[in-house]
Parts: sequence; structure tokens; C-alpha cells
Amino acid sequence: MTRVNLYFLIVKLSSAAFMEHLPKAYLSTRNGSIPPRRPLAMQKNSDERKFTAVSENDNSNSQQQAARMDFFESIGVPCPLVMAPIVDPRQWGANQLWPGRPAWRLLTVEGKEGDDDKGIAYASDGLTDPWDNEVWKKVVDQRRMDGDQVESTPPNIGLGFEVIMGSMDLPDSIVLSMVMAVSNMMSEDPFRKLPFFESMREDELTIMKEFEWLSGAEGEDDNKSNIVLGTMSMEIFCNDFPEKYKSDTGTVGILIDGGVSVGLPLTFPLLPTTNDDKEGEKAVKAHHVRELIVLHPEELDHIRVCGLPARMEIARRIRALQTKWCSSASRASVVPVPPPLPGTYGSNEEICAAVEAWPPSSSLN
Repeated sequence: MTRVNLYFLIVKLSSAAFMEHLPKAYLSTRNGSIPPRRPLAMQKNSDERKFTAVSENDNSNSQQQAARMDFFESIGVPCPLVMAPIVDPRQWGANQLWPGRPAWRLLTVEGKEGDDDKGIAYASDGLTDPWDNEVWKKVVDQRRMDGDQVESTPPNIGLGFEVIMGSMDLPDSIVLSMVMAVSNMMSEDPFRKLPFFESMREDELTIMKEFEWLSGAEGEDDNKSNIVLGTMSMEIFCNDFPEKYKSDTGTVGILIDGGVSVGLPLTFPLLPTTNDDKEGEKAVKAHHVRELIVLHPEELDHIRVCGLPARMEIARRIRALQTKWCSSASRASVVPVPPPLPGTYGSNEEICAAVEAWPPSSSLN
């Protein structure tokens, strides 16, 4: 199988154009109030921890929804209602295929330990819904055609991951816009997205064998052994983002990684398996948490020129900040040297040597 790993995917997100499909009532306020006109996809039965679909065509699974709510409650206070388009986005030309109905959830989150400030996070809520039987058969067949090793009865967990982004200072509408843009982009070619992230991880492991110092980018805690998906970078056009923090092309850089914010897990339980583990307890299938981190324009430029080594090192430095919800328009760059010009380096050896020579960031002192 021929595989092409793209380090950047461009998503055009002109806020005026994109958000015209979303009424203002679609957006929540920072204090957690819920506008009465917000379109709802489903509602929660708080007594039994189940969800009731409002449409017979909704393919979501109550068990998976309950598992996601457990995850959301472990990191913040989730709004009991989800945000979802009234009309299927494909009806107005969007090239999207969610497992069920597109939906996003607001969470109120804590800041640093000892800090009383509250922030917000938005997460996709449905990328791990099960596909209906007809689509699921196509998913499995497509992966086999692509040469993937597919088990005989793989778990039907949609794309296999959810995306989340939190901030202590960015406006709610910006955070929601970015989460929506990324999750919708993931659903444009959904059958290949999980294998794509897995292939990115293979690239990371390959380069770490050649340049051992890059293995430090993953930290030294127990989470290191649980990393199964690689990092990725992308750029988004977001008109509402502060101009001085945009790149020279007007885009906002996004790092997609796992376990960056303190307290945010790499995975969380989703479906029980049919086999017991060694202790006799039910094992679980885990699905993955993809966190979105806003990149400083200079960090984005370093990744543009230096690719994977720069992305891994920048992820390590942001992780080393030991903070929650690293997306901020005011965060200083963790790379204290100007980005090189395109074409500066002619080989991986030169790139890795340059990245390894980066001086420590003052924000890590």
C-alpha cells in the first residue's frame, strides 16, 4: 500500500461564511447558559445515564454516549445538551460523513491547581458513535482493500477518536469554530483517518530509532507506553482569531496530539470486549483523545520548514509547560530562535541537528 503522510491540511474556515449555517443561538456563553433556540440532537436522562435520540435515524449508541459523558465529567462540567445542526450538513454541500449526527459539547473546565479561574473546552461528541451496518461493512472492506490488518470482528466505534480543545482566555466562539472545523475535516475521509494517525505514529517511531534524542519528546511517565497515534499539524483560516497571532498566510496553526494538557488522558474506555482479562474483570476497548493546541506563528513556521522533528520537539516543550488547556492567543513561543527560511536544510540529518540545537525555552525555566 502506498501511503502519503501530509504534515499540513488546510481547512478554509472563514467565520462569516462557515458560521452562517449556525445560528447565533448555536453558540454558548462562557457562564454556561444555554440559549433557548439552540438546536439539540439528543437529550440526557440524568437518572439512568442514558440518552434518548430525538430521531429514528440517529445512529448513536447509548452505551457509547454514556462512556463519553463519563470522560467529559472526569475533566470538567459538561453541558447536558449537545449542539448539532438541524439539517444534515451534506444537504448544503458539505463533504462530511459522521458515524451518526454531527454534535459538539461544551465543558466548563478548571485552570491550574490553586487557580479559581474557569475556562471552557469544546469536544466532538459523536465521532465514536457506531456506523450503521451498511456503512460499517464498507469501512471494514475499505481497510482490507488498503492492506490494513483488520481483525475478524473489529469494534464498531466510528472514527475511533474524539477531538477536544480547551482555553482559559480564547472566546468560546473561536474554540468551537476550531473544534468544528477539525472534526468535520476528519469526517471528510473517515474510513482512513484512524489508520492515518497510526501511520503518523509509525513515522515517529522510525525517526526515533535514527535520532534517539527525539524519544524524549514523549516524556518519561507511564503514558509513553500507551501512545499509539502520532501527532499532526494543520492550518485553519479563522477570521475571528487575533491578527497578530496568525501566520503570514493568515492561518492559525493547530497541533493535534494526545495527553498534552495536564490531566487529559490519551484514551478512555468505550466498549467492553467479549473476553475477560487475566484478573477476570471485563476488559475494555479504549478510544483516543485528540487534543487541539493553538500554535504560536513562529512554532508553525518551524514545523513548516523542519517537519516531523520540529513538531515532536514543540509538542514536548508545550507538554513540559505542565499546564491545562494550552491554547491561548497570548502564549509565547516555546522555540526561542527565529524560524529558518524554506529550503535551508537539505536532509533529515541537518533538520534534526538544527532542532536538537534549539536553546531551552525561557517559559520552561
